[in-house]
Amino acid sequence: RPRSVGRTHASMKGRFAEVALLLVVGPCAGLLPTLPSGVTVVQGPTLNDTSSIVAFEIAAPRFQKNTGKNRGSLLDLLLPRNVVGAVKAGLNASSNPAAFAAVKSVLIVLPVESGPSSTVYGDGLQLISQLGYHNTHGAVVAAPQFTTTPWFCDGNHPPGEQPVLQSSYIREVIIPLARMYCPRGADGEDCPIDLIGFSKSGWGALSLLLSNTSVYRKVAAWDAPSMLSVEFCDWMLGQCNATTGCLWDMMANIGDCKAWASCAPHSLVPSASSALKVASAPRIFLGGQHYFGNWPGQQKQYAAAPGAPWNHTVDMHTRLGSYGIAHVYNDSLDPGKHEWSDVWIKPALFFLGSQ
Repeated sequence: RPRSVGRTHASMKGRFAEVALLLVVGPCAGLLPTLPSGVTVVQGPTLNDTSSIVAFEIAAPRFQKNTGKNRGSLLDLLLPRNVVGAVKAGLNASSNPAAFAAVKSVLIVLPVESGPSSTVYGDGLQLISQLGYHNTHGAVVAAPQFTTTPWFCDGNHPPGEQPVLQSSYIREVIIPLARMYCPRGADGEDCPIDLIGFSKSGWGALSLLLSNTSVYRKVAAWDAPSMLSVEFCDWMLGQCNATTGCLWDMMANIGDCKAWASCAPHSLVPSASSALKVASAPRIFLGGQHYFGNWPGQQKQYAAAPGAPWNHTVDMHTRLGSYGIAHVYNDSLDPGKHEWSDVWIKPALFFLGSQ
């Protein structure tokens, strides 16, 4: 039987409610999918009945470092309100798919920073919850956290160093946990996975789809540095110092420019084009502008960089088109800040939710 627990999940602090009833749900809702060796769910699934969020704490040292002694990173799953009762009753989509028939997809909100939700760039999960997408479109909205600045790539680190395998972590850990509450379709297909992000997480959304066209259904990316080249990576390494950092912590994640190039969206377009050309509908939403879609915003910092000047949004639009990849493009979306904003999220969600 579900039981109350007497503490608030760290990721819920200040997000949806100051006081909430938390339930450790089970037994069936706690029957976890098979996860890779060495991955441990330290805590969860824990249901916040007020916010409709199921939370996990996951230790996965083979994919990323732990946050402390045997402590993992957090994953929040925002569920449609009409399935919360089934979760409280100890059900999941594997044990009772009919109870979760209203759930049609998973949307992963890719974070811009490591650790808890950012106050600098806003809170993507909170904004999507306020817009009600999880209820109107029957979506499990997943908000994973990472212990290294996320670039959503599998890094190349020397033997003995901590692996940073964020692409594999999403695919092998986050997606199976999210699909606990999203049943297979009538045709037996797995619950579809969509992605949304901006800035480096928009870069990640494009990278993940372009390198895994059979895993992800649709992505929405806004104001992302999608045209960064290997030459730019090499140039930036020469600029790294204690003041400027190093490629927005990219090297701590990916390791070197060669590994980074294997994940760079613009370099993945040719190999992904055959799969994306045959799509019955566009699978990419590409939007801007504020910073990376606006060259004057970068001119002072990167005027000497290889390939400058550039406009990442416009140039990626052109590159996708040159390979015949259908996509939705809107370069007029500027909320005035480089952040999670309904100015660009609303059209992005409209695209993701359309069939």
